[in-house]
Amino acid sequence: MTQLTGTLFSQLKQPEYLRSQLKSRIVHLGFGAFHRAHQALFTNEMLEKTQSDWGICEINLFGGEALIEQLRIQDHLYTVAEKGAEKTNVKLIGAVNESLHPELDGKEAVINKMVEEQVAIVSMTITEKAIAPTLQLAALIRTMLLSNTT
Repeated sequence: MTQLTGTLFSQLKQPEYLRSQLKSRIVHLGFGAFHRAHQALFTNEMLEKTQSDWGICEINLFGGEALIEQLRIQDHLYTVAEKGAEKTNVKLIGAVNESLHPELDGKEAVINKMVEEQVAIVSMTITEKAIAPTLQLAALIRTMLLSNTT
């Protein structure tokens, strides 16, 4: 993820919803390219149409600290480029309102976020690269949640 520059940023259509009103109702595990270009994009489009308060908290559990740090520097804003045969459409995505990483914020912060009252969905994207580590992830989440209940 490359940092948005002032020139590029000023040329983009800003979100038409109040980002300050977003609540982390979706917690997504794994802030990968597929999620950024699909689920977060669709959430952004829903926000544009409904003025809802459904924000996304992104959590990377395995690596990706630099990505989370960069996202924070950019106020959780990033772009998606939709390339067509005749033109490229660049969209500014503002649906992400929060991000966490156990190495940066602590495991307790991650666990506490997943069980907050306003959280309605905890999701993860499983792509071909993630199938093998998924069992490790499930075991880690289970261990983290069980250790938090005692």
